[in-house]
Amino acid sequence: IQFTAFYRQGARKDFDEFFRRLSLYTPHVKYSLFDLDRNPGQAKLHGIATYGQTLVEWEGKKEILSSPTEESVINLIIKSIRWGKRDVYFTCGHGENSPEKEYLSLSDVLKVEGWQVSVIDLAGKENIPAGDSVLVVGGPKTDFSDEELQKAARYLEEGGKIIIMIEPFVYLPKIKAFLENIR
Repeated sequence: IQFTAFYRQGARKDFDEFFRRLSLYTPHVKYSLFDLDRNPGQAKLHGIATYGQTLVEWEGKKEILSSPTEESVINLIIKSIRWGKRDVYFTCGHGENSPEKEYLSLSDVLKVEGWQVSVIDLAGKENIPAGDSVLVVGGPKTDFSDEELQKAARYLEEGGKIIIMIEPFVYLPKIKAFLENIR
């Protein structure tokens, strides 16, 4: 992993100490430090606009951190060594709780942990990609159609994982039958 940090004049020592300590634990961490005011062309080349922004490159991928903190750097290192991407799909169309509203804090934590968070409408034509993913049905107010539940069943057969949360006193007979038939 290569870190390229752009610091404000006088802050080089802090950045150097931070990345030096990080690189003591593994030979796989490399870093370069640039004074943003003295290297504006280099910053522009990498899409850097403000002090502290750090370009992170690994395995052909690039990401810009607004400021390299222990948490953000560790999360990127974890993200770089994971096999494949990890997705969380929240269903919509039945009055479910949303990752943009009711589950916003959960969504933020999942993103920090390297998960891709998306909303999926099972009534649409797309199938749920299995792989390393989770389908979340968060408190639907209306029942799913047979076609939607068939998609969910195929997703489970392909190795997918489902979390279904149902509020008390909500009548969802098709989802109930689906849950009773899961092995």
